[in-house]
Amino acid sequence: MTNSDLPASPPLDEAQAEDETAARKKVAVAPAPWRLQGDAWIFLMSMPKEIMATAAFTPEALRGREAGGLSAAMVVNYTASNVGPYQEILWIPGFFRFADRKRLSITRIFVSTWDSVENGQRNWGIPKDRADFHISAERDDVEHVVVAKNGQVFADFRVKKTGFSLPVPALPLPKAMGEVGQIMDGQEFFYSPSIRGKFAGAKFLGGTFASEQFPDLTNGRILTGVRITDFVMNFPVSEVRAAVPISAAVV
Repeated sequence: MTNSDLPASPPLDEAQAEDETAARKKVAVAPAPWRLQGDAWIFLMSMPKEIMATAAFTPEALRGREAGGLSAAMVVNYTASNVGPYQEILWIPGFFRFADRKRLSITRIFVSTWDSVENGQRNWGIPKDRADFHISAERDDVEHVVVAKNGQVFADFRVKKTGFSLPVPALPLPKAMGEVGQIMDGQEFFYSPSIRGKFAGAKFLGGTFASEQFPDLTNGRILTGVRITDFVMNFPVSEVRAAVPISAAVV
């Protein structure tokens, strides 16, 4: 995915641009499937229609395919993966229309390493961008999350675990959610991750967001939150097809 396919980021100076180019060239290929371990926060939410109608966080290839449904925001700290440890924040606005069915799609996502960016785009068509993360544990099961792009903070918020953690065996995405679908560089990528770990409740405590970089979660209504610890996640090999025009997508 080219930089022009992503929302505008704070500008890089010449030295930063050279460092970025050099870092991306050093990335080794890490093909799927991947096995990942770590901890995550997941929030299902309803966002105002006027916010969901904007295309700022939707890749060009998915625009006009929106099919509604609940949105989801996730923050993940991967302690181990096929490309080493990294952090992640992502946004799923809902379902999108493909030729055969509606699927969820990740439309905005930042990760902390170029290894994750390059291989995530290559393996699953996920529109990853890189950012710097600071995730710190505070009192009473609270975590403070700060995410910055090119030195400018665009997300600063706190989340809290609630209730007891219960172990859940490996399970795929619920059938109501189904496969995840992405479109990148003229190809469609379909995949169904699975996860097992310890599940508890979670509460979003509020914060601030630069809405030109990531949706402002304080504008939405959070329906439920989940805290997953000590998880093991499997990302399979994608089914890859040539992208079909929007006119062929299901209604």
